[in-house]
Amino acid sequence: MSEAAKKHGFAYFFPVILMIVVNVAYNIVAKLTPENINALASVFLTYTVCCVFSFIAFFATAKDKSYPRALKECNWSAPAMGLSLVLMEVAILLQYRAGWDISIACLVLYVILAVCLLVIGAVFYKERVSFTRIIGCAVCAAGIALVMMF
Repeated sequence: MSEAAKKHGFAYFFPVILMIVVNVAYNIVAKLTPENINALASVFLTYTVCCVFSFIAFFATAKDKSYPRALKECNWSAPAMGLSLVLMEVAILLQYRAGWDISIACLVLYVILAVCLLVIGAVFYKERVSFTRIIGCAVCAAGIALVMMF
């Protein structure tokens, strides 16, 4: 399969669709989390559910069912991602508790994140940054400014 065909097929767009659906549900649930609940207790329970689900999914999907062997293959990136995820969860809860509207909270976050990752991609991964991408980022920044005004 050609590179162009790979970028237009179901396998290319499915993760995006899944992320959108899951992120909508995630943000609704985060917004509905009561303010009187300790944020870290809530995150701990969240990740307990994640651990149980991941453990079950591992055995349902792995060809090699040796969990200890699979863990030995992991490197520093797994605990680093875990720390990042916990801090992301806390940040989202704190953002909503600070009064952010669900309609713009992630819009602001993800546009700023996209611009940061564009720079990181160019500097550290030598990804191509075209003039149209720069213009796109500028339009997004203008959009954030408009959204934040009203």
